[in-house]
Amino acid sequence: MKLEGIIGMQKAFFDAGSKSVLVSLWDVNDKYTSFFMKDFYTHLANGKSKTEALRQTKLDFIKNYSANPYYWSAFVLSGNSSPINIEQASPVSIVNVLTILLLASIIYFIFSRIRSRKSR
Repeated sequence: MKLEGIIGMQKAFFDAGSKSVLVSLWDVNDKYTSFFMKDFYTHLANGKSKTEALRQTKLDFIKNYSANPYYWSAFVLSGNSSPINIEQASPVSIVNVLTILLLASIIYFIFSRIRSRKSR
């Protein structure tokens, strides 16, 4: 993708309300990109700012995967660099989901029994 396309894509995300965008300036092997992104999100989840998470991810990538800049220098961040507040699911929401799944299973079981009796 040409640079104009990347800038246009960033602008589209910002126009849609994104506060920050991480892009790759060129195509990078999917395998290495998945390693890179996993580490980046781990650093974000640990409370690092986006710029610090990106910096640490690049250093980790050089140490653990490849020092070749082709694989790690393609990624650039634009916009807000503050940390992301990642909230864990509360126990109440987990209980609600489990309750809904249980009720859905019971309803499915009842309707299956009714349907099988009608077909006899």
